[in-house]
Amino acid sequence: MFWLGGKDVNNFCNEIKPGITIAQLAGLAKKHDVRLNMPGSRDGSGAYSVLAHTPRSFGRHTCMVRHDNSVVSGSQYGYAD
Repeated sequence: MFWLGGKDVNNFCNEIKPGITIAQLAGLAKKHDVRLNMPGSRDGSGAYSVLAHTPRSFGRHTCMVRHDNSVVSGSQYGYAD
């Protein structure tokens, strides 16, 4: 199960392109069975960061998504082992 969850998160993160809407992001999360707790944490610049994950990877595979609560500005895949 661990590697299947990692594949889901990795595929999700790879499909994210800067400029996609929050609705499109939610669709990608549903497609790849990834969880997002929107809107996430807001930093000093006003941008939000939200950590996407799936329980199947036990938190080892994540995707950090940055957005302005309207469109995505970027994403970064992470693996913790």
